[in-house]
Amino acid sequence: MHMVYMNNSVFRQLKIQKAKWALLFKTHTVSHQNRYKTFFQLSCFSYTSKHRENMKKIFLLSTAFALVLSFQACQTADKKSATTKDSVAGDTNMVNGNHATGAESTESGVDEAGATFLRKAAIGGIMEVEAAKIAQKNATSAEVKDFAAKMLTDHTKANTELKALAVNKKVITPDALPAEDQIHLDEMKKMTGIAFDKHYMVMMVTDHEKTVALFELGMQNRDQAIKSWAGNTLSVIESHDEMAKKIVTNMK
Repeated sequence: MHMVYMNNSVFRQLKIQKAKWALLFKTHTVSHQNRYKTFFQLSCFSYTSKHRENMKKIFLLSTAFALVLSFQACQTADKKSATTKDSVAGDTNMVNGNHATGAESTESGVDEAGATFLRKAAIGGIMEVEAAKIAQKNATSAEVKDFAAKMLTDHTKANTELKALAVNKKVITPDALPAEDQIHLDEMKKMTGIAFDKHYMVMMVTDHEKTVALFELGMQNRDQAIKSWAGNTLSVIESHDEMAKKIVTNMK
């Protein structure tokens, strides 16, 4: 019986100790849970704060980078715009609203007025030569054919002189006609007989009147070589003008 009592006593002691351990474990666990919870909240708050700061820094850096790119893009656009404006403003290769082939400018030894004169004279000279070639084939009148032959000879010579002068003055002159002039010549190729003769000679009167005015302007250029060539060639052009007017008068 004493043994039973001892067993019961031991059992009770173990039960009490178990309860203490359970309470201690429970308390310990709750304490740690609260500690972990507090630690987790503080960590989350710290992470969130740091994350917000990092995001703020990233946003500011991104904004600054975008502004730099925009500024550079604007500078590039301004430079391109300025280049385009300068190119258009300085383009003296336009003849009757067309950009003449082969008229790209190089460093010129003459002023812009002299360079423009040489380019326009080149266009006129090419036109006279090409029209004369068509007239020799399509004209009916012997007088018109003879006139075309003289035009071909005189303007071929003048064109050669002009090209040499332009090279010496570092001015690149056109080597082809503007589109509208080429279209005109193509239409003339389809004409024959008296209709062609009248059209060609009236065209010669109109063209030579304009050419006389152009060469009179060329004679006023400050470059002595241009002035001299313009004066010598003008006398030939004036003789062409007189011949053309006389032939047109006879046709009436």
